[in-house]
Amino acid sequence: MVPKGFYRAKALANTAQFGVTPAKGTDFIRIQFQITDGEFAGQSLAWDGYFTGEATKRTVDSLQYAGCTFPGNDITNLEGLGTTEVSIDVEHESYEKDGQAKTYAKVAWVNSLHRGVSPELQMNAGQKESFKQRMMGQLVVAKQAKPGVASPSGSAPQSQATGTGDKIPF
Repeated sequence: MVPKGFYRAKALANTAQFGVTPAKGTDFIRIQFQITDGEFAGQSLAWDGYFTGEATKRTVDSLQYAGCTFPGNDITNLEGLGTTEVSIDVEHESYEKDGQAKTYAKVAWVNSLHRGVSPELQMNAGQKESFKQRMMGQLVVAKQAKPGVASPSGSAPQSQATGTGDKIPF
């Protein structure tokens, strides 16, 4: 079984199927994702994306990450699926069948490989400067707690090189 964790993968376009859950009548899509590198390369795991409430947006995002272009704004036209490598988050799920507990690995989330900080969450120049100032003291404390750790220039930290460990450099 594929362990929990994050893996590079591609959607297998020929495996995509649309369905409806029996209990609530929720529309969903099931796609197999094949891991593309590492020890588990070649193994496939299922992902279910649901089309209800907020889940719809996340499902569409995941399909777009996997390469879907939806020509004509047709959700059933999965053109491009599997052309883009993604990051899948594998989790384990357990269930009981015939009185025995069973566990299987599944794709919980499909993410872009190039996931950065979205524009609305990025720090502007003023926020970045303020953050830098707030963190400066934390870095000094952290460096002093780790004797012998080289600075980025390769030399010993200032407190060890000069013997002035009790003086804060700002």
